[in-house]
Amino acid sequence: MITKEVIEKIPEIFFQAMLEGFFREGEPGPHTIVEKILDFPGTKTYCFVLDKFYVRDSFSVNVTRNRSCGQTMIWYNYQPIWTMSYQGMYPKSTIPFLKRAIRDSYLKKKFHGGRGPSQYSDRLSNGVPHTYRNTVHEADT
Repeated sequence: MITKEVIEKIPEIFFQAMLEGFFREGEPGPHTIVEKILDFPGTKTYCFVLDKFYVRDSFSVNVTRNRSCGQTMIWYNYQPIWTMSYQGMYPKSTIPFLKRAIRDSYLKKKFHGGRGPSQYSDRLSNGVPHTYRNTVHEADT
């Protein structure tokens, strides 16, 4: 049964899963494993398990067009309870900048559509100023 307590725990589980997966510096965290699908180059999945929660963050990259898309899902006791889809277009050289922008938001436990702050400015590794904008589109209910 999905209780109010389970629903209230979703943000905590989400942030922990994200910070143990793609947005972690170094190897994945203790509750996370990484899957690569051999038949689909450019696809990677981070699987996070804690108690009765299971989080699957999967994304694919089209390297010829600098585009990526993905989906994050949270299950509780084998029932899907939350999902998010995302997409973007950026050169590979900006990935460290993007990770900083989104990780910073996750460390502060700030949720703006799940993909970082509404806006983040910093410099790329080559010193060029850059701005990340996160536009949230609410699902129809």
